[in-house]
Amino acid sequence: MAFGFVIERSGLLLQMLKPDALGSPERHFSFWIGLVFLMLDSWAACWSSWKYKRVVKAQKPIEIREGYASILAL
Repeated sequence: MAFGFVIERSGLLLQMLKPDALGSPERHFSFWIGLVFLMLDSWAACWSSWKYKRVVKAQKPIEIREGYASILAL
């Protein structure tokens, strides 16, 4: 997720280095690419949480260690 923020902010850095180019395409391109990375990372976090819940639910009670709170792992 941090990589998405870095890409998105790199457009701002390029704009600061070239202040005469207003509305430069690099700024817009990096914004959208960064946003795609952020959305992809958010989707991956939600998907992995869903998969974790399915795996824990599929385990038998004997397989879960005593005192283990699986909901806190999310």
